[in-house]
Amino acid sequence: MKASKRIVALVLSVCMAVGSMGMQVQAYGGDGRQTELPELAGEALGEDVAGETGDTAAPGSTERIKEDLEETPDTAGNSSNKEGTKEDLGETPDTAGNSSNKEGTKEEPAEIPSPAEARIANGGQGKEEQPEKGRLNFMMQEMEELGIPGIQNVAASLGEDGIPVERAALEYHNDAGQEFTAEAAGLAGNMVRFSMEYTQEGQAGIYRLDRVSWKQGGKQYQADLAELGMEIVYGVNQQVQAEPDEVLLDEGLLEEVEANVVTLDENGVPVSESTLDSVLEEAGAQKARAQGGMARGAANKMVIVLDPGHDSTHSGASYYGYKEQDLVLKIAQYCKEELQKYAGITIYMTRETQACANGGNIVDSGTCNARRVEFAAAKKANVYVSFHLNASPSAAAKGVGVYYPNGSYRPDLGEAGKGLATEIYQKLAALGLSTWASGILIRNSATNTLYPDGSLADYLAIIRRSKLAGFPAVLIEHAFLSNSNDVTQFLNSDAKLKKLGVADAQGIAKYYGLSLAGNGGGSNPAPEPVGPPPEISSVQSRNSTKLRLTWNAVTDAVSYQVYRSSSLDGKYSKIATVPGSKLTYDDGTAQAGAAYYYKVCTVFKDEKVSGFSNAHSGKTLASPQVTKTVSKNSSQIEITWSGVADAAKYELYRCGFEDGTYEKIKTLKAGQLSYIDGDVESQTTYYYKVRARGGEKNGYSSYSKPYSGWAVKKTKVLSVSSKTKTSLEIKWRKVSNAYGYRIQRSTSKAKGFRTIATVKSGTAVSYVDKKLKTGRKYYYRVQALNRVNKKLGYSGYSSASSGATITGTSMVYARSKSSTSMEVAWKKDPKATGYRVKRSTSEKGTYQVVAEIKKNSTLKYIDKTISTGKKYYYAIESVVTKNGVPNYSGNSKPVAARNIKRVSVTSMATGEKGVTLNWAKVAGANSYQITRSEEAGGKFTQIANLKGGSNTSFTDTNTSVGKRYYYKIRAIKTGKNTGYGTYSKALEKWVLGAPEDLAVISDQAGQVELAWEKVSKSVGYVVYRSTKPGSGYKSIATLEGRGTVAYIDTNVTAGKTYYYKVAAILEYKGETGPGDTTEPAAVQVAN
Repeated sequence: MKASKRIVALVLSVCMAVGSMGMQVQAYGGDGRQTELPELAGEALGEDVAGETGDTAAPGSTERIKEDLEETPDTAGNSSNKEGTKEDLGETPDTAGNSSNKEGTKEEPAEIPSPAEARIANGGQGKEEQPEKGRLNFMMQEMEELGIPGIQNVAASLGEDGIPVERAALEYHNDAGQEFTAEAAGLAGNMVRFSMEYTQEGQAGIYRLDRVSWKQGGKQYQADLAELGMEIVYGVNQQVQAEPDEVLLDEGLLEEVEANVVTLDENGVPVSESTLDSVLEEAGAQKARAQGGMARGAANKMVIVLDPGHDSTHSGASYYGYKEQDLVLKIAQYCKEELQKYAGITIYMTRETQACANGGNIVDSGTCNARRVEFAAAKKANVYVSFHLNASPSAAAKGVGVYYPNGSYRPDLGEAGKGLATEIYQKLAALGLSTWASGILIRNSATNTLYPDGSLADYLAIIRRSKLAGFPAVLIEHAFLSNSNDVTQFLNSDAKLKKLGVADAQGIAKYYGLSLAGNGGGSNPAPEPVGPPPEISSVQSRNSTKLRLTWNAVTDAVSYQVYRSSSLDGKYSKIATVPGSKLTYDDGTAQAGAAYYYKVCTVFKDEKVSGFSNAHSGKTLASPQVTKTVSKNSSQIEITWSGVADAAKYELYRCGFEDGTYEKIKTLKAGQLSYIDGDVESQTTYYYKVRARGGEKNGYSSYSKPYSGWAVKKTKVLSVSSKTKTSLEIKWRKVSNAYGYRIQRSTSKAKGFRTIATVKSGTAVSYVDKKLKTGRKYYYRVQALNRVNKKLGYSGYSSASSGATITGTSMVYARSKSSTSMEVAWKKDPKATGYRVKRSTSEKGTYQVVAEIKKNSTLKYIDKTISTGKKYYYAIESVVTKNGVPNYSGNSKPVAARNIKRVSVTSMATGEKGVTLNWAKVAGANSYQITRSEEAGGKFTQIANLKGGSNTSFTDTNTSVGKRYYYKIRAIKTGKNTGYGTYSKALEKWVLGAPEDLAVISDQAGQVELAWEKVSKSVGYVVYRSTKPGSGYKSIATLEGRGTVAYIDTNVTAGKTYYYKVAAILEYKGETGPGDTTEPAAVQVAN
């Protein structure tokens, strides 16, 4: 069962209890001016436009929902309607049975109870209530195909009308065998809406609806779609093999329909629109029309409007590859063709093509049908005949039924409609059609809608509106499109459809007493008959703009004249004269898909001309067009094309070059609009053309334009390796010109593969699959994608390849080895073939590989590429090489350690207690080690180990005056894994006190005098000078002798201030060096 987006959208809006917007109804009076239709009692004008909404089917009703918003009868008030109803969804159903309920309510969806909840509700006895078989009045889906992301909506009418559904659930499955249950997303009376959302590529597939369960009136019900003979299928990111809904919008179509009419007088001569009023006036038709219709037997000068129901936008039923809107258009066209044989009538059709003539997809079905009746009123119709096909969820429903007006308001129109319906029904039944319901039937309003006189209105909107406009209307349900026997016997060929159309015309002609037209006249050519005319044997389509006429030879013919008209009894114009030896003519001026009528006469000697042959019609076949080519796998290309009216089959051609010679590869039936070419080589471009065949002598259309396609080559998985302990990296071979790749995963090599990623890059050759289970084995396969004219194609899947994540090892420690190196250690991984040491400057930062360890037994590494004093985080990664492909465990949990900087000594001084050393605090250290030696290159011995990172001073009390010592200090971070900084450089210290009582004076210009006390054990003194008190001191004099305790500095500038220090010189083991210096002494040089 199919449903157009428009009807489903409206059904869904009913489920959500959304009120429809109003619209003013307009009709046309007898003078052709626009006037308002009388307002129905109890019904607002806005509601009238939308049409009356029929109640859901009465008990026992099984007819399908008709997707015509204007034509939905209810069964209430008509016990003869046995099979079902046509729904007019223009007005929100009154589920409470109260016609005053115009606003409606929106109910929150209820949940379906679990088995446990059902047992609790049943008194805790552990018994679940067994559902009864319920009645599924109709079910329809919003889309046959949807993309990701997308939402599929399904609407259904369940059980008895007026009894609200309390909760509902829909069960469905996909082709992968997965089963699903969707709870109702919306409830309104007995209407239910289900919504299924698709957001991930792994949800792609073909889905089938199985059954619906619901609670209504306190009871549980269930309906199985398979038992009802219903199949509802849709595709998610996949194509369903079904006829697509065509959507057209042609603003000029109404004008085309209005122009495409035939008007004949009582002699069968066409009259122009400008003379129509006068002809009608002479016959008294104006008076008859003003009285509200054409009386039986007053057949002259009447206007008949034929209404092929639905259109490509407002589609009807669809079964067995046939669409209601397509078939009823043909039936109506055949009816028109037959009626054109009768005199004194004008025939209009509300549409001549598949397109909607009233606004297309910008109007709903109710508005479209309202405008059709307005069109008929404007054309001063005497009768309105609407063509339809029935359908039902029950495969048993079959036969013909004709609706006519009730006896309210205008009983004369009701009587006329009944008579016409009877004649049409009898003609159709004579073809062998079964009788559905009572054969002819009425349908009264189920919501007590009234006509202006207070009488009960008709339910069907086109019948109701036509009565208000002043002419009768009938609606013919020719047969059941859902019944295979009706389709086989009456609907599956043009010849059978023509019989239906002819029967309709004969019923109309019989009721109104129409007479066959004469043999032409007026502006038609009327040569004096001399000799026999030829007989046209066929009019064959030779391409989309050419028709070939073929006729029999006539003795003594000198030539033949060919005439053409656009209608059977229209004006025929000569288009060619051909030699008598030639029995064919190619009319190359035809328009694609247009019908033409031809007559041929014979020309003898002396220019004598025979009469005309019988008219013979022909129609060019429009050219189909290839709409897409899709790679189905590495050796198959699917070609899809547009359908063509009147096509009996299609021929598909292929070539390796766009301008080469094309070879036919397949002939397909009319309903088949796609074909999979399985004889192709991957990565090779092919060009396709298609043409339609059909009509007389199996005519053909022009070829479509060439359309290229190519099958993308299958790729190969090169490796599946562990990236981390929870991820695997899949690598594959690049495919030339690929658009992207699709990756699938399973835990089994043979089944259960699901799409995990689609990479839209033809150059990508790897993908990392994350969030996997550690140590688990997975299988992967990859499919290459191509893109032709914005349509994705696919290769076959590669062979499955497996890989498993590895667990890895863990860090033991990281510590400072020196001020320029860090040492890391880790646990042994028995499965590893090596390790990777990684480092970062933050715990959650990016870890860089600093070392690759090739041996399983190596468990330590010293990192010498660090910055001193900086904190680092280290992680270890196991490497397992298999078949030359490295697998990685990913990073272990990191450990942190700070590098310990080298100690910076800030001062050394000799005091009364010994030598005092001071240094700067080292970050991360919690102790300091001090060592000493008497030789710069000698052995240093620890003399102290200070605890506490802030303890930055030490006095060496074990010293002797007159000796020289060397010191080294390093910072340490003690703990389970102690870290060390590098020792400071050896610091030299002579143990000798500074001279005391340093005096500095300047009594004379240009000199400074210094004096100090003698130092015991000294061998001399060093004098230092600076212009700053705290720095910049330089030696200006070295004085020998312990007793030399004065110095005059003459290298000075008058008026300038200088600073002086003095140190004693010590001699130890043949070497000399300065002891401690005095405190600075300042002086300003005298002028």
